[in-house]
Amino acid sequence: MKFAWFSSFVLLAIGCSSGESGLSSDRIDIGSHRLEVRVSGDAQAYPAVVIESGLGATVEEWSRVQELLSQKTQVICYNRAGIGGSQPGAEPRDASTISRELRELLLRLQVDPPFVIVGHSIGGIYVRQFAAEHPDEVCGIILLDPTMEFLKPLSRNRIESQLQERWPQDYGRIESLLNRIHPRMSLMAGQSILELEPYFERVPIEQRQQQREVWLDLVTKRARQIEGMLSVLGRAECQELFASAESMDLVRDKAIDVPLLLLAAGKTGSSSASDNPSDNEAMTSDYFLWANDLRIDRYTSFVNSQANGRFKVVPDAGHNIHRDRPRYVAKAIEKMLDTVAKEIAHTEREVLTD
Repeated sequence: MKFAWFSSFVLLAIGCSSGESGLSSDRIDIGSHRLEVRVSGDAQAYPAVVIESGLGATVEEWSRVQELLSQKTQVICYNRAGIGGSQPGAEPRDASTISRELRELLLRLQVDPPFVIVGHSIGGIYVRQFAAEHPDEVCGIILLDPTMEFLKPLSRNRIESQLQERWPQDYGRIESLLNRIHPRMSLMAGQSILELEPYFERVPIEQRQQQREVWLDLVTKRARQIEGMLSVLGRAECQELFASAESMDLVRDKAIDVPLLLLAAGKTGSSSASDNPSDNEAMTSDYFLWANDLRIDRYTSFVNSQANGRFKVVPDAGHNIHRDRPRYVAKAIEKMLDTVAKEIAHTEREVLTD
């Protein structure tokens, strides 16, 4: 499942712009560099909403959602360092660096906490890190089809030894494949292959090797696509991608005490649209269905591990839920605002009566 994520993670960074909107942008100096930001609406009655985009995405992607939410509260949407009109920032571009820059931006904007923070894809990792570092400044979190950390992070030596043990006939080919990928990403790719074991365990033994070869054909082709896409990504996007494993480790096992809503894409990817698929197409189609079930299971487990977590699958929406269903996303955020506003008012009344 993770190699499907691994490839779509890169694909997401291409062609993210969605055109111009009526919202205007400013470039705010945060001390080390300037960040492009769009601020709209008024936060008098409700907490401000802060939006963290997916890999390579710009503020334009959120224009419709921001316009809808601005009727209810203040909305802050920005481009991370090196993206859009934002200047390059410090490296590494991991969750800790990005969280620090976001907080400095909010301080410079003089936006009062607590915030409802929204994170899409890898932006979900970044808002979780922000909430962990500044728990008193966050009153609600919404994650849109977020990137999730590996269940059990492994060292390079452990990954290589397990690949040799579990894929002995194909290890040479796997090693060649991983050597073609950027070193900072090959570790993730290797662990992604190991996490496929539950899929192949359900395949009849006599078909297992043949289906492994089919799958390797698929990911080898996808790896070539990734190589080409990395060459057109900007430095900032690549640095975020290369630091993604470290970013995942930063948020691992960190509990979220505030209300949390995770919205998952209802549409699933498939490599086959044929009415009479070949054995290869049937295998990869079955794999994508299995990968989607695993994705939903992991989302469910994550939400259930949180004190105030809720989970919904959004019908007719792909990975970019906010683009496919902007009104749905805006309504979900508005409901979160109503919930946390009541809790804040209740807490303030308790303080006054003490």
